Amino acid sequence: MRAIIVFLCFIGLTRTALAQDIQQSQVPAAVATAFQSKFPTATKIKWKQKNADYKAEFKVDSRGHDVWFDKAGKIKKHKEDFPKSQLPAPVKDKLAKDFKDFSIDDADKVDAEGKIYYQIDLKNAAGEKRKVLLSPEGKIEAANVD
Repeated sequence: MRAIIVFLCFIGLTRTALAQDIQQSQVPAAVATAFQSKFPTATKIKWKQKNADYKAEFKVDSRGHDVWFDKAGKIKKHKEDFPKSQLPAPVKDKLAKDFKDFSIDDADKVDAEGKIYYQIDLKNAAGEKRKVLLSPEGKIEAANVD
């Protein structure tokens, strides 16, 4: 059951096609206040709404972030660009062992419901791409082939 929830969370983080762009003025006060409190130095903010959730895409310094809020202003998920060089050793070891023909194309740190994951986009010389979601301990939580 936990694996299904994690996988659905993973897919939800990678798919926003049904989200609708909205203006800052359309964001509920509770969401706007929570966002400003948590990310006071955010720049280049773009808002989207999907069902009852609000997503902010933004930058802090030069690092990209996506954060999802419920309508009460509670953070549901937070994804941020993460330097490949700073990935935990168990994550790097697992990727080297299980995906030795692939290189890291992009890395994100994901906080979903208080649990930390690393979402890694991989590619190989033939152009094949994969997404892998790993725990900080290097356990594969979800994977798919694009």
